[in-house]
Amino acid sequence: HRELMELRRRELVALTDSIPVGTYVVGPGEDGVPKFDFVSKRLLNMLQLKEEDVEKDAMAAYRLVHPEDYDEMWRLNSEVFATGKDFYWEGRMVIGGQVRWMRIESVPRDLPGGRKVWSSVLTDITSRKETEAKLARREKQFEQVNTKLLVAQERLITDKIRLRATLDSLLDPHVMMQPVRDANGVVSDFVITEANVAACAYQGTTRENLVGRRILELFPSRGPSARLEMYRGLMETGQPLVLNDFVYPGEANGDSRHFDVRAVRVEGAISYTWRDVTDRYRAA
Repeated sequence: HRELMELRRRELVALTDSIPVGTYVVGPGEDGVPKFDFVSKRLLNMLQLKEEDVEKDAMAAYRLVHPEDYDEMWRLNSEVFATGKDFYWEGRMVIGGQVRWMRIESVPRDLPGGRKVWSSVLTDITSRKETEAKLARREKQFEQVNTKLLVAQERLITDKIRLRATLDSLLDPHVMMQPVRDANGVVSDFVITEANVAACAYQGTTRENLVGRRILELFPSRGPSARLEMYRGLMETGQPLVLNDFVYPGEANGDSRHFDVRAVRVEGAISYTWRDVTDRYRAA
């Protein structure tokens, strides 16, 4: 019977030494200071302690707790010894000059004679904590970037509102035109992406009916012309377009009109404004 018990004891010790966690049994000593009843070799290796160190002074293991975490850990330990509850703690320990994150889980059990001890497992959770810290940093960076994007978006909306108000206050018509390219990348037309109040009034339509329309769709009678070539040249060179007393022939009523035109390239689009100077031309 004794041989069987000894065999089982050796098997249990071998098991505790082979699993990737430290195991120990601890309880209050006669003076109330923790006393280890059992310490696995794995635990000693994890803490870089010798068996005789903890046999002489159990506090040698407790003193490895990081100074900033020690008071809370000791408070919990004292509370558990007093109440007989389970023990759970996550914190830092300084081992071999390096900070390691550890988790301790303990459950109480009663020994013959009335003494209570806690069977405990110590797990190194440093990798998990480092991963959590990285994720937290990335989440914070994402929140910062997202906040900047939201601020930029709000500014963009504000700027767009201000720009619309500014353009709508102009007496002269103004539109923004985006180039339309064919399968070969050649500009074949322009689509209106923005129009002020004066432009809508001049065309006798609403903004909803004007924005999104193509130039050749609005003025099919004109078709491809030198005017379209000028717009293409503006897109290619970026050279501002300045036309004075420019004639648009062949309107629907057959009446040619004279215009002063100004156009500039703005971020892949054309900012286009005109003034009808037909009356000035006829009066000259």
